[in-house]
Amino acid sequence: MSTLYELSTFNPIIATVLKMEANSPPGNWPVEGVLPPAYPTVTHEMRHAACALLLDLVYPSKTAISFEEQARQAMPGRGVVNGHILDLSNGFVSSSALALPGAIAASELKQHVETLLANDASVREISTLDLSGNELRNSDMQYLAQVVQILPSCKAVKLRRNRFGYGMPDASLLAELRKIVEQKSVLFVDVAGEMFTGSDWARLFSDWTKDLWEKLVFLPLVWLRDHNWSNPDICGSFETASRDCHERYYRSKEHEPNF
Repeated sequence: MSTLYELSTFNPIIATVLKMEANSPPGNWPVEGVLPPAYPTVTHEMRHAACALLLDLVYPSKTAISFEEQARQAMPGRGVVNGHILDLSNGFVSSSALALPGAIAASELKQHVETLLANDASVREISTLDLSGNELRNSDMQYLAQVVQILPSCKAVKLRRNRFGYGMPDASLLAELRKIVEQKSVLFVDVAGEMFTGSDWARLFSDWTKDLWEKLVFLPLVWLRDHNWSNPDICGSFETASRDCHERYYRSKEHEPNF
């Protein structure tokens, strides 16, 4: 028979509130009969919340909301279409290399968006896909490329504040990024500040053509005014195309514009 500790490990809220140990009470109590005792170390409200979550584990309801769904509901405006923006930023998606509770793994993102498309025709009209601030890694770029390919009206893809480009320069990362930039509908791909925008990656960008530099945004707005385009940069000889791209992207003077 499962113990209370074993069940608690499946839910981070229960584990945090009840703080049980595997070999001492109440963690080593069998599931049957563990709910009546009161826990003086937590508030009345938190005790009820923890017990309610425990009941969902012991007696799953067909209508019970998963912890992941509870987490998403606590993120108003994210994970849904807001006008022409699909906001999946700031922890809504986690790296497939390190899946996190309450977040969609990058490898499952295409399936998630396909479900949105099936249930809401307006998703086909989104023009901005925001995936910034998710701690995504090099290996996740392939999954993002798959998502952009099924969004026919997407004009801007926002990827800043992730963990792309850590470690040695990686040609496979840029190959997947290029698939995003090459999408016909896409006008801008915002990777400002990501590690692979450093000059030590310039060699791997050497086969990028002018039309790609007309889409890739790699400088934050605060750096743009004083940026010396004559210095060595990842855009190489396409500094004019790249500068024009940045000026179009930041035309509204917003630091992270939507389209």
